[in-house]
Amino acid sequence: MKALIFNSGIGKRMGSLTADKPKCLTKLYNGETIFERQVRILKSLGIKEFIVTVGPYKEMIMEAAERFEGVSFTFVPNEMYESSNYILSFYNARDVIDSDILMLHGDLVFEGSIVWKLLNAPERSVCIYNPEKLLPEKDFKGRIIEGTLRQVSVDIFDKDCYAFQPLYKLSYEDVGAWLDRVAQYIEAGDINCYAENALNDIADTLSIKAISYSGCFVEEIDNEEDYVRVNDSIKYIEKPELKPYDEMELKGYREKENLPQFVKNRPVMIIIILANVIAYIMCIKIGGNQFEQGGINFEHVIRNHEFGRLISYMFLHKDFEHLFFNMTALFLYGISLEGRLGSLRFAGVYFGSGIGAGLISIFASHMINPDRMRYAVGASAAVYGVLTAAAFLQIKGRNRADKKTIIKTIAIIVLFALLTNSSGVDTYGHVGGAILGGILVFGFSTGALAKKKNEKFEAILAVIIAIVLSIAGIGEAGFGRNVKELADERVDFIKEQPMYKKNGVGYGEAFEYYFLSTSWKAFTSEDDRDIVEFNGETYYKGEKAEVIIQFTLQGSDSYKINYFSINGEAKTGEEYSNFMRDCYEQYMNKEDSKEKSSREQSPGTFFILVNL
Repeated sequence: MKALIFNSGIGKRMGSLTADKPKCLTKLYNGETIFERQVRILKSLGIKEFIVTVGPYKEMIMEAAERFEGVSFTFVPNEMYESSNYILSFYNARDVIDSDILMLHGDLVFEGSIVWKLLNAPERSVCIYNPEKLLPEKDFKGRIIEGTLRQVSVDIFDKDCYAFQPLYKLSYEDVGAWLDRVAQYIEAGDINCYAENALNDIADTLSIKAISYSGCFVEEIDNEEDYVRVNDSIKYIEKPELKPYDEMELKGYREKENLPQFVKNRPVMIIIILANVIAYIMCIKIGGNQFEQGGINFEHVIRNHEFGRLISYMFLHKDFEHLFFNMTALFLYGISLEGRLGSLRFAGVYFGSGIGAGLISIFASHMINPDRMRYAVGASAAVYGVLTAAAFLQIKGRNRADKKTIIKTIAIIVLFALLTNSSGVDTYGHVGGAILGGILVFGFSTGALAKKKNEKFEAILAVIIAIVLSIAGIGEAGFGRNVKELADERVDFIKEQPMYKKNGVGYGEAFEYYFLSTSWKAFTSEDDRDIVEFNGETYYKGEKAEVIIQFTLQGSDSYKINYFSINGEAKTGEEYSNFMRDCYEQYMNKEDSKEKSSREQSPGTFFILVNL
């Protein structure tokens, strides 16, 4: 992040104090100039690049800047300083603004605590106001509606207007939008007005949050009277015996949120965490195999078209440790991300990364080993998307947002995912989530989607989406219910084979009539044989019988029967022939005495469990 300081004015109202120097080089009580004080404080808070607009005293300001080591200065001249206001200086600086900025006037005297508040605010665009201070007669007031800046002017005195100081933290996108409007003023020849006039025209399309500077010293010096008052006041708040802006001292200045504010600012993150906890409790109470019931794999999602699993798998976890680490990571990175990106875009990053990474995971695993049924559950793919998004915004806050930035960010997170790879971890999902999270946050924060149109509406819409998807995800998990039978080419092949070559009645058709319940599954045995197993319940020789038949595929067009059992007892080939004859005869006679029951899914499918 860079600081933009406006120092191109003459300072006419300062009298003899600015007879031979700019206002910013007026010395305060301790011999330090206003400019030197500003740079010292900002440097101590991590700002090392400064853009300074200058007018008639360019050389003097440049000389003062040379006293600072470890920082760089870019000076932007305003040759029309006598006939223009700082709107022209702002316009002249447009080509050197390439990142988020801290923008301030050169005559501001402030404590480091307020800058600390701005820099550490979760939102990228923030301004300051004082709800406890009386409205000044001739200075700036800000119209603040629902915590957001809507107008800046010296001539507003309504109930929603407050004391305001020209000290902003602005995102690169909001600065660009402001400058676009400033350019229209300049092209129209309107150069002798406040830059805030242009801001007011587009304020409702931006989202510049307002935070209170009550309790922090921030004053602007416009005339000699202001100088005396500010200079006397600053003596009593300075603590020379301390490091004034040391991090330990400034921790207490962080604006704390109460619980209602915390929930209001991060509703989507909280809904997702609660939904995951509820799903985990349901796993314990209701039971069942959550991998089979709601996990993702190629067979269920693609072959069976169970696309709801792409949502349900994000709410299921193998054990408490798996849940704890995923939710902890979501909490740590989601706090800042939802605050900076907004609830709707945060929901887009989380669910978009999770669903997209789920598809990447199942296709990648199937391509690598198509004969293994590999299940995956967990929120990690979505969390990796949040992690990449948070890292990108952190980097973006200091540099211009471009494709190189997002590529570097994704590369770092993908490398981390690969380095932390271990058995039972879905690396495909982690890498996919990281990549998609980076792409999504880049789109949400750098293009037209970065403009927040109606923040309240978007927040409500985000909550609705989060609740609906959470309920759908938990519902699709299917706790305690039978798993839908998998579609499989091997199973289809056996079902189509005739029981007897001369009549053409297939196993599938005959079994569906003969058995009260049927269940088919296919798997690869440990000795690499393709097995199709049938499980059914029927009446045979006057008694209820639970039947298992295993078919071994031999090439692409033949098979053999390698196992037949009734009620758990293996039977001979002759007994199998007698059973098949009874099945065939009953089917051919079309007996209608049997009452069908619902199908039952047999457990025991060969699969790999993967934690996300």
